[in-house]
Amino acid sequence: MKRALIVLVVLAMAVPAFAGQNPDARVFVTFAMDCPDPYVHYTAATSGLVNCYMLVDGFGDGGGMSTISLQWTTTGFGMAFAATYYLPGAQVIGGPDHVDGLWVIAGDECVYPNACGVVAVLNQPYFVSGAGTIVLSPNDTEGLLLVDCNVDVDEICVLANGGLGMEAPEGSCEASPVEDATWGSIKSLYR
Repeated sequence: MKRALIVLVVLAMAVPAFAGQNPDARVFVTFAMDCPDPYVHYTAATSGLVNCYMLVDGFGDGGGMSTISLQWTTTGFGMAFAATYYLPGAQVIGGPDHVDGLWVIAGDECVYPNACGVVAVLNQPYFVSGAGTIVLSPNDTEGLLLVDCNVDVDEICVLANGGLGMEAPEGSCEASPVEDATWGSIKSLYR
């Protein structure tokens, strides 16, 4: 009984550590990493060398990131070349061709957004010979997570996947619906 109580106290103390400061953080695939528009989720190219970038935006109080966990799945792509990781001192587990879809990229220091408000995580070049897609999703082990500059763990969503010669599949980020309301209608909800 004493051990069970100790375990419950430790868990209760650990849960707030996972309350991240980046509730709006989003990961996405782009084919043009540069400002002013890194939000290019589609390219007409269907042959030759194509650079596919993974970026993250939507940082709140956490300010930036050091680690990301996800799954990167391609369809219709050819040979992958070695990825370039932009997180300083990046340690990588898995990759886009990993059997289990596991991909964890951990940097040894925090990276803050650039002038466009994004953090570049990687560039994955492919030699392609046809249309295809890149889909980002939770990996089978850790899920779809980000470690921010406050060392908080945040669940993140996919803003956009990538489309090569075809439309990019939709992401998992949901729009926040906002309805017009008056103060009286809000007060009536709590009576």
